[in-house]
Amino acid sequence: MRIFFAISIPETCQRRIAAARKDIKLNAMPRWVPAENYHLTLHFIDDTTPAEAEKLKAHATAVATKVPAFTCVVGGWGCFPNSRRPRVLYADIHKGREEIITLSRLLQVGGGKQQEQLTPHLTVARSGESATVELSRQATLLAEFTVDRFVLYASELTPTGARYTVLEDYALAGIAKSE
Repeated sequence: MRIFFAISIPETCQRRIAAARKDIKLNAMPRWVPAENYHLTLHFIDDTTPAEAEKLKAHATAVATKVPAFTCVVGGWGCFPNSRRPRVLYADIHKGREEIITLSRLLQVGGGKQQEQLTPHLTVARSGESATVELSRQATLLAEFTVDRFVLYASELTPTGARYTVLEDYALAGIAKSE
């Protein structure tokens, strides 16, 4: 089972970010991520056994009690590895970066693949090697929301793209868990 921890993006923010994609000029057709799949990845575990998943869930429950809710501001665009060879187009995180990095580090202690320093971002598209991109240099506000929880997703790859299923929801410190 492929799993990962992430911060879900509120639906109103998903719509605002998706609508703003028109500002991105590409010379090749990208594979746009459906707005309902927008998320901020905290820790990608990949394939794991059910027993390992249970250990990770227990660790995540403990992590959630240590991290308070925070504000996340999404604004402007960027790409990986760079704008000359954009493979991933993303919406940048302007506020909440340190909190996201801290949450990611705490979750990685629980197991799974150890990742290099996280660059908080929200993937909006993937493109082929021949693509070039023209991005606005203005840091346009795309969305602002309170991060009061994170989730554990299962990821299923299909011919039409990834399908995500919420396995567990973790309320951050001081926030009541929803059912």
